[in-house]
Amino acid sequence: MAYTDHRTDTNRAAKIIAVSAFHGAIIYALVTGLAVVIDEPEIWVMPTDSYKIDPPPPPPPDPKPITTPEVIKFVPPTPVQLLPILPLGDLPVNLPPLPLPVDTPQLLPVPSPDPAPKFTPARAKPRNNPGLWVSTSDYPSRDVREHNEGTARFLLSIDARGKVQDCEIVRSSGHPRLDAATCKNVTRRARFEAASDKGGLKVAGTYSGTVRWVIPKD
Repeated sequence: MAYTDHRTDTNRAAKIIAVSAFHGAIIYALVTGLAVVIDEPEIWVMPTDSYKIDPPPPPPPDPKPITTPEVIKFVPPTPVQLLPILPLGDLPVNLPPLPLPVDTPQLLPVPSPDPAPKFTPARAKPRNNPGLWVSTSDYPSRDVREHNEGTARFLLSIDARGKVQDCEIVRSSGHPRLDAATCKNVTRRARFEAASDKGGLKVAGTYSGTVRWVIPKD
């Protein structure tokens, strides 16, 4: 029992000391006025004026006004009063005066030129060699013995088929037998292409030539 009592007295003494210390701290705080010192930061002032201060930001734009939509009012059309339809006989018609006739020159029709021919007119032309129409074997024997020579010019009449219809001596050789031999052999041996007109049709035509009679030398 003595040990228990001694321990209780010791705890009580410790509690009394702690309470006394706490009261002493409170009294000290009231005396000092609970002063609290706060350190303030130092402000450095630079000895220059070259630093520019940024301008303040611009104020925000004004909000757009809210417009109310325009209300379109429907206006009914004004009724149109139609005029009564009158018969044509009751309407007055004023016609303008007719202009006086003016003498205008009358243009005479210009005759159209003849159409160009489709074909060029062509004369009759030989189909074989004219140098073969007369040969030395055709020389009359009497004229050979008499040494008759000469040049006969002839004109042939040719029909639309190209056949010789007539032979005429237009310039004599000076010897009747030589002239006759000329027309006889040319009429028998000559072949022709008939002449044609501007329409391309075959027509009758003429052809002229000469035959020179010369006795061959042996």
